[in-house]
Amino acid sequence: MKRVMTLVLIAILFLSFVVAENDLTTSDRDNDSEDEIKNESNDDGNEIELETENEGEDSELRNTVQLRENFCGTSTLATCEEDEDCVIGGCSQAVCQGASEEPAITTCEFRECYNTTKYDAECKCEDKKCQWDRVTESEIKNITKEKNRIRFNITNKNDCPKNCTCSGSVVKCSINGTREMTINAGNSGNLILQIKGINATTNVTLYKSDDGKLYSVNEDNETKEIKIFPDEVQEKIKERVRKVENEEIELDENGTYEYRAEKRARLFFLFSVREKVEAKINSETGEVFEFKNSWWGFLAKDEESTGDLEEDTMLAGSESNLTDEELAAA
Repeated sequence: MKRVMTLVLIAILFLSFVVAENDLTTSDRDNDSEDEIKNESNDDGNEIELETENEGEDSELRNTVQLRENFCGTSTLATCEEDEDCVIGGCSQAVCQGASEEPAITTCEFRECYNTTKYDAECKCEDKKCQWDRVTESEIKNITKEKNRIRFNITNKNDCPKNCTCSGSVVKCSINGTREMTINAGNSGNLILQIKGINATTNVTLYKSDDGKLYSVNEDNETKEIKIFPDEVQEKIKERVRKVENEEIELDENGTYEYRAEKRARLFFLFSVREKVEAKINSETGEVFEFKNSWWGFLAKDEESTGDLEEDTMLAGSESNLTDEELAAA
C-alpha cells in the first residue's frame, strides 16, 4: 500500500512539473508575440513618417508605381508587330508571350495579383514587344476628367468630349475612329447607348477619352474600358440562338452586359411557346460567361422559321381555325 501511495505521489509531482513547464513556455511565446507586435507597430510608424515626408509632388508617382507592383503577371518580351502576335500563357494565365513561342510552363495556382480584369491588364504588342499593358493611376485621372464625362444639355461646345457632338439630350461620339455611337438621356435618369440601331441601357458614369476609347466608372470606383458594344453583344447571342425577340441589353455596375430576350420554340415538338433567354457578357473581353434558358428548355426545340412554326401549329390543332375533318384531310 505504501508503495502505491509513493508511486501516485511521484506521478502527481511529475505532472505538476510538466504543466508548470508548459505554462512557462506559453508565457514566453506570448511575450515574444507582444515584442513582435511592438516592433511591427514601430516599423509601421516609420513607414508612415517616410510616406508623409515624401508626400507632395511624388505622391502621384508613388501611387502609379504601387498600382504596377500590385499586378504580378510576367512577360517574355517576345518580338511582335501587332497585338495578335501576343497571347496569354501559363497554367495560371499570368504570362504575356509571343504566339509563336513554345507555351509557357508555370505552376497552376491563382493569386489575386494575377487578376487581369481587376488591374485592367492586357497582353499587347507595346514597343514591338509582347508585354502587359495596364492603365495607371495617372492615366485614370486623365481619362476621368470632367471634360471627358458624357453629360447632356451642355451650353459650351468646348465642354463636349473630343470627337463628340453634344446637342441637348443627345451625344454622338466617334469610338476608336471607326464606329459612331449615340448616347441618349433616358427618362429615368439612365443612359441609352446605341450603335447600328442596337440599344443598351446603363446607370454607370461614362467617359470618352481623347484617344477615342469609352470607359465606365463601375462599382467600388473601378474604371474599365468598354471594348464590346451592344451590336456585338447581339452577335454573340446569335452565335447560340438563331432568332430572338423582345431583346433587352443592360450594362450593369460591374461592367457586365446583362442580356434578356425571348425565343420561339415548340414544346414537345408541337406547341408554340416563348422561351426566355438570359446571358451575361464581359464588356472588356466579350466572353459569354453565363447563358441560360427556361428550365423546361430541354423539352422544347428552337423554331427554325416562322413558316415552320405556323405549319406545326396547324398540324397540332393549336390556335387553328381548321375543323377536325380538315385537319384529318391535311
